[in-house]
Order: sequence, then C-alpha cells, then structure tokens
Amino acid sequence: MVVTNSYYSDNAKKLAMVNNVVLWDRRDIDKLIKEKYDSQCPSCGGKLVFRNGPYGEFIGCSNYPKCTYKEKI
Repeated sequence: MVVTNSYYSDNAKKLAMVNNVVLWDRRDIDKLIKEKYDSQCPSCGGKLVFRNGPYGEFIGCSNYPKCTYKEKI
C-alpha cells in the first residue's frame, strides 16, 4: 500500500495495478477521516468537528462551550 496526501498520475496507477499495490490518495484519506470523526459527541450527542487550538489541531464538540469534550488527533 502507498498513501499520499496528493493524487497519483495515470502511470502510477497503472504500475500499481500491475504490481498489485493499493493506492490511497487524498480522497481516500478524507473519506476515512469523515467516517471516523463525522460522528456524535459521546458526552452530549452534538457533532464532532475539527478545531485548531494553541496546542495544535484536535476534534471537539460543536456544542462548545456547553460541552468541552475533545480528542487529540
């Protein structure tokens, strides 16, 4: 498996197919992140969203400040 945060050229896709290599590009990564984090807050049931704070990115509840649930990325 090869993962990139960009996209693969047609030649790269052909080479991967011939060599039975799985390619993941930014669309696959985005899909995985949305499946993982597009969910409800376990504390209050609100939506979890990406946030940026003084110590970096994290996932937090959309009901902040009423709900202070957060997860490290």
